Amino acid sequence: MGARSCLRIQDDHHHNDSRPRRPADAPTVGGSSPVLGRMCRRLSRAGVTVLLIGVMTGCLSDTSTDLQEQPWVVVSSNGEGGEMIFTSSTVRYDSSEFTRGYSYTLDEDVLLLEIRDIPESTDLVFLVERDRQDYHLVPETEEAQEELGELVLSPMQDD
Repeated sequence: MGARSCLRIQDDHHHNDSRPRRPADAPTVGGSSPVLGRMCRRLSRAGVTVLLIGVMTGCLSDTSTDLQEQPWVVVSSNGEGGEMIFTSSTVRYDSSEFTRGYSYTLDEDVLLLEIRDIPESTDLVFLVERDRQDYHLVPETEEAQEELGELVLSPMQDD
């Protein structure tokens, strides 16, 4: 919001006072009053602060986006290894023993892998911990520990 908009807001609130009103299209140079000048500076500072927060937030990658950007090499505490590929709502886990797809949700630092088998369905819950470029998936349920164990995801290196 520039000084001109601030002036219009100020003028609209004081339309009943006895001072003559400045036309909305009249040029403003430095504001017409100390109060108006302070109000415009505050609005400008607030706008810059909001803009900076928006830029900083956009530059920081969230976990879900980060996981979807590339395939991951997986090493499990149960001795298996393989690859995980995340999309917006599913993950494919390819290992030497099996290939399996899961639906997943990620809420802050909790990953929920949904297994929808007939007749038995279960959810595997992991705590997600970041360590530099890697992600550690620590089982939070007995089912997760038995099915996959603790997982370490590392970015797949291009050869």
